[in-house]
Amino acid sequence: MLQFYFVTSKRHNITRYRSFVKIIGRFCKFHHKLEAEKTSSKSIEIQSASEMKTNTNKRLDAYTLTEILIVLAIIGILILLALPNLMPLITKAKTTEAKMQLEHIAKLEQSYFYEHSKFSQDLIEIGFIQEKLTSDGKDGKANYKVEVIAASATTFTAKATAVADFDGDGTYNVWQIDQDKNLKEVVAD
Repeated sequence: MLQFYFVTSKRHNITRYRSFVKIIGRFCKFHHKLEAEKTSSKSIEIQSASEMKTNTNKRLDAYTLTEILIVLAIIGILILLALPNLMPLITKAKTTEAKMQLEHIAKLEQSYFYEHSKFSQDLIEIGFIQEKLTSDGKDGKANYKVEVIAASATTFTAKATAVADFDGDGTYNVWQIDQDKNLKEVVAD
């Protein structure tokens, strides 16, 4: 049992004692409430653990590791068989980027020509921003480096050169466009 000694007047001590008893009473109620919650959560944990023990005795239908590995091996073989047939389609899809970029440059050069009565060799001057190349790092998305190789008062020629060898044969794809929007593949990949 707790004993408290107060040094001041008797009436003042009784007031302090009553307020102290109220605080202790509130603390005890709070503590009792916490203990009740702890025991109820323990009973829930024990109950769920016992349920799990009964579930482990049942056999579940599932695939074995060997079956999964065989399926993955078959998928890998099918991909290896299909990949050489898909390489021309992949190259064709990537050349679409070069065509689109060169057509965009042709439009920008035409707009620049209408304003200044000449073509420009500077991509920034005509308003073209080269996207980061895949060879520049992990943030790069562009497969072609675009540049204006010749520009005069009446003509221009822009070129898009691949920065990667798409089919692994050692040649890099090159496309060109001129002021008449003649788009042609100079070097096929």
